[in-house]
Amino acid sequence: MNEDERTRRLVQVFFLLNLLQGYLWAINGTASKYIREEFGLSESALAFAFGVFASGSLGTLWLSRLADRHGRRRLTLLACAAAPLLAVASGLAPGIVSYVAVQIGVVALIGTLFAVSVVVITEELPDDARAKAQGWVGLASGLGSGLVLVLVAGVVLLPGGWRWLWAPVVPMIFLLPRLRRFLPETDRFRKAEQLGETQSAEIRELWHSRYRGRAIGIFATAFLGNAANVAAMTWGMYHLLENLELPQAEASAIFVIGGALAVLGFPLGGRWSDDFGRRHTAALGSLISTVFAIGFFWIPRDSPMLVPLLAITFGINGLFRTAKMIAWRTSATELFPTRLRAAVQGLSAVMASLSGIFAQFTMAVLAPLLGGLVEAASVVILLGIPAAIVFWWFVPETAGVELESAALEDRAAVAYVGLGSNLGDRAGQLDRALGALGATPGITVTKTSALYETDPVGGPPGQGPYLNAVAVLTTTLAPRALLERLLAIELEAGRARCADRDASRELDLDLLLYNEARIDEPDLVVPHPRLHERGFVLEPLRDVAPDLVHPVIGEDVETLAARVRDENAVRPYSG
Repeated sequence: MNEDERTRRLVQVFFLLNLLQGYLWAINGTASKYIREEFGLSESALAFAFGVFASGSLGTLWLSRLADRHGRRRLTLLACAAAPLLAVASGLAPGIVSYVAVQIGVVALIGTLFAVSVVVITEELPDDARAKAQGWVGLASGLGSGLVLVLVAGVVLLPGGWRWLWAPVVPMIFLLPRLRRFLPETDRFRKAEQLGETQSAEIRELWHSRYRGRAIGIFATAFLGNAANVAAMTWGMYHLLENLELPQAEASAIFVIGGALAVLGFPLGGRWSDDFGRRHTAALGSLISTVFAIGFFWIPRDSPMLVPLLAITFGINGLFRTAKMIAWRTSATELFPTRLRAAVQGLSAVMASLSGIFAQFTMAVLAPLLGGLVEAASVVILLGIPAAIVFWWFVPETAGVELESAALEDRAAVAYVGLGSNLGDRAGQLDRALGALGATPGITVTKTSALYETDPVGGPPGQGPYLNAVAVLTTTLAPRALLERLLAIELEAGRARCADRDASRELDLDLLLYNEARIDEPDLVVPHPRLHERGFVLEPLRDVAPDLVHPVIGEDVETLAARVRDENAVRPYSG
């Protein structure tokens, strides 16, 4: 399969998955009137239930971390397998408690499909196609939502009513075999996995100075912007049916017509994000959508041409709302490294859900104080303005920037290698090993420690003392490739590894640390499992990196070296 065919098939797969994601997302908002009536809920109780749904984002965060650790493909297949089961449980839920419990899982599923989709599109497509592809995949989500609006007018006439909206999700189970066959793992994830980054990444890295500002911008925008979106979208259908007392057919027509205009924001948002930049698209989209969202709720009931006016206002709001969302999601995937990319989407989902809870609960409190949900929603919609300001202030522009540069991944790894010899010309062996390392493409020796003479530890009796040192490397080699090079240099020096690892040797090269990677494989363990116990490693390591923190133990080299120091056993070597 050539690259163009692979890209085309990838976009098709995620177009389908986001059609599903958009369909699932729209069901509860569209059916809110019928859910309230069937379960006998007040407006405030319904808002409370919708707020509880949003706690499912914690499941999205957990699943997105699994996507960063175990692969995007596995989590996508898991989400697709779970969708039909959750749809059946939703359609058959006997009461509000069981329905809410299932919807928490549905929200986790929706967030996971979204997170993995935008990550895979970002990692697999060329730099000049990412935003446009996000736009087309977003279009699929909008079409999925529109499908709910088309179906609701018919299904409410059937026995069971709105519950039949869950039925179209069930056949998804039959598509799993094709998805397993056609859905790839991303090359960037495989590379990060080979480097050991997928197992060592921690979410707290987002708050290091390297990523802190952009993380604040993305997450604050997700909170503020989504609160405005929730207020604008969740109660739109309810407003038409309850406050304006429109027939369901007219209300659905407004959403379908306006939605047709709104979905244009997905491809346009992708194009604008590339042509004018992510920041301009996000800021302008936020401001315009805020104005028209409020306008939709305040069109008088007796206005001439009420239905067309509502459809146009709803559509313009939706067009700029979806355009800004493409700019947001594209930036959020471009600004962070592969090892954290899905987690950022999971955290964004948590922030969006927290803001959803905040928005729903705030409207539930404000509605009786201000006179109704229209007034309460209008106040929350205004949060779109500070969302635009925060995004503009904190989020760097990534349009036209290579993904590795935008995500601050364009740098070599830092590795620490221990050197030792107790046969022949010990100092010469170490010097030649350093020369061989420095002559290796992809490796630069940036610093070396002093030499230390060390009494042998273990092994057969009669061994001579060792000379030990530590070298600091910057390298573009993956950990396994670096290990293979170390073994090759040992072999060139005349050492053949044998069963007795403590036997005398011409040269011993150990990979001690590789960035903050944690690797545990049969023939490759990083950090070196006995690093923290060995004074003959810690003393020279202290020379070159005393403040370096052991990624597993959590203590710096200075502290570890002091704990095992024996000046008689490990001595500076003067030649």
